[in-house]
Amino acid sequence: MMKIFNSIRVRLTLWHIGTIALLILIFASTLYLSLKKTLERSIDIALRTAGEEIEHAFLENPHVSWEQILNEESDKELPISLMYIQIIEIPGEGKASKIIIKSETLARNSLPLSRNVYAEAMKGRITFETIAVKGISGYPLRVVILPVKGKTIAPYIVQIGTPLKGMINTLRKLLIILLMASPILLLLLSFGGYLLVKRVFSPVKKIVGTAKRITAEDLSHRIEPTESKDEIGELIETFNNMISRLESSFKQMKQFSSDASHELKTPLTAMKGQIEVALRKEREREEYKKILKSALEEIDKLQETIDNLLLLSQMGSQNVKLSFKKILLDEILLEAFEEIETLAKRKKLSLILKRVDQVVIEGDATLIKRLFVNLIDNAIKYTRQGGKVEISLQKEGNFAIFNVKDTGIGIHDNALPFIFDRFYRVDKARSRETGGSGLGLAIAKWIVEAQKGKIEVNSKVGKGSLFIVSFPLQD
Repeated sequence: MMKIFNSIRVRLTLWHIGTIALLILIFASTLYLSLKKTLERSIDIALRTAGEEIEHAFLENPHVSWEQILNEESDKELPISLMYIQIIEIPGEGKASKIIIKSETLARNSLPLSRNVYAEAMKGRITFETIAVKGISGYPLRVVILPVKGKTIAPYIVQIGTPLKGMINTLRKLLIILLMASPILLLLLSFGGYLLVKRVFSPVKKIVGTAKRITAEDLSHRIEPTESKDEIGELIETFNNMISRLESSFKQMKQFSSDASHELKTPLTAMKGQIEVALRKEREREEYKKILKSALEEIDKLQETIDNLLLLSQMGSQNVKLSFKKILLDEILLEAFEEIETLAKRKKLSLILKRVDQVVIEGDATLIKRLFVNLIDNAIKYTRQGGKVEISLQKEGNFAIFNVKDTGIGIHDNALPFIFDRFYRVDKARSRETGGSGLGLAIAKWIVEAQKGKIEVNSKVGKGSLFIVSFPLQD
């Protein structure tokens, strides 16, 4: 049972039903009380009008008897069809008041007069009260108490009452109608609310169903978008975008894991094979040195890959502490050039340092030097023997532009969007002849973005590549 009430749809439907029931109750109560007050007011006005008619007739001709006045007034068309009239004389101090005349409708009965009403009448105030008189009508009476006082006559009190039969019957009919109509209205509105809630939550149910089918192995499911641009439509769009991002991230993680294991496994396999060959038989000292040298090279490659992986993991978790300060970009470039120049000579390439402007920027000198080394080293690796690599640094407007241009093998257009991905290589066979870990460009892109810069590449297969890095200048 509790599980049912845990449903938002059920709770919202019950809240809707409760709200509608409360509104119907308030409306019915307000209608009933308003009608009752209106009917009472109309009866009071009619009673007061009849009393003023009698008062007016008496004051115009005080010598005429009350009996004659009542007979004359009864012949007129008064606003009340059935009236109980009673007139009380107030003779003066020391004498008791007495009923001097009653209408025939009262017969042997009389209208009561309380002390409070009597006191108000003596002050000249008109009052109304609802009373129940045994033997009269069978319904409560609404009575007006009207003081009549002339200049030459003793004061009188005129009581005029009428049964509330019409008002009570009208209110009963209204109550019956409300009691019959309210449940039907509540049922119809509740059913409509249920359908509305069901329709609103239908996309949410689809979201839940789709979410249950989604696993780490299968992130291909999507929720069909709705035509409406409301909160539910926005939720579906956000959910689909989130799943797309997760799918992309999972694919990258799988690719990264596969590539990382491959990059780490290859040098270990090479070292294991070399050591196994060396242990099969006794060898000359030079052979052992050659094997150890080869193993050391593989260890260096492995160390480079591990260092790069560690840096990339720190970059992903934002744990890299950057040391930003004013630096001379041209001096850092010259240091990087000197450090990598030997590699170009070893491969018999022309490493040309063209224009170098003096540039000051706000940045991390260690990371920027690594950026220069990575990009120049990448150009040398993919340029054939006898080719050339040109380097330049110059100011253009509010930016410092660093270019690395080579005459290497170039990059296919369909591969350009992926060259900054981790472990991505244009050579699908993943040849290790060029060395490196396949992480250099991914690190380069992160460094440039950390410096608030931008990196671009233009390339044609067989003609070479041009990497362009722009840094914002220090004000």
